[in-house]
Amino acid sequence: MHSMDCVDVAGKGGCFIACMQTNSAFFNICESYMGPIRTQGERLSRYRFRYARYCLIWLFPLGLGTLLLMASKPDITNSSWPLAILFLYFGLPIGAGTAFTAMVGFLFGGIWAGMAESSVESERLLKRIQYTVIAIIAIPMCGFALYLSLQGLLSGEVHAFGKNIRLMLHRDEQPGWFYFNVAIWAAIGIIGGYKTLSKLRSVYSA
Repeated sequence: MHSMDCVDVAGKGGCFIACMQTNSAFFNICESYMGPIRTQGERLSRYRFRYARYCLIWLFPLGLGTLLLMASKPDITNSSWPLAILFLYFGLPIGAGTAFTAMVGFLFGGIWAGMAESSVESERLLKRIQYTVIAIIAIPMCGFALYLSLQGLLSGEVHAFGKNIRLMLHRDEQPGWFYFNVAIWAAIGIIGGYKTLSKLRSVYSA
């Protein structure tokens, strides 16, 4: 009877935790189609390197297919399968680009994790660097959100939160939506700034 291992299954569309036999057929199918599965006790660096190799395996056929498609340049209008060719024109470059981006990301992620796993001091240093970079990006964004909120209260018009950020909401015309968006921008600035600074302080005090 085989032992059961609790593993992280990184799939297309999300991550979920599953308990399964690591030498079972279901485990092998998941690993073939959904990517490498991190087993219990496996180092994060090794898992990320395995995932980078998995992305590289996908990159070869997708990249080769993209090059062949660019070299042959099949005509969609004169083809009896226009939808299939159109799918290849879009699918192959997107797939190759995604595989390349994921490969680079997991490769650098594996290097980063390997450095962090080398010693406690390295882990502490890398964590400080990581959250310092996050703070450098997040704090100005939180400050800008606060600026939008205060500017809205003073001028009587505020940028709408979301995709239509260029849309201006006026206090006299839409008071409900106006104050709602002012509150959203203020909450992002205050809560985001507080969380960022708290995390940064805890990392440097550790």
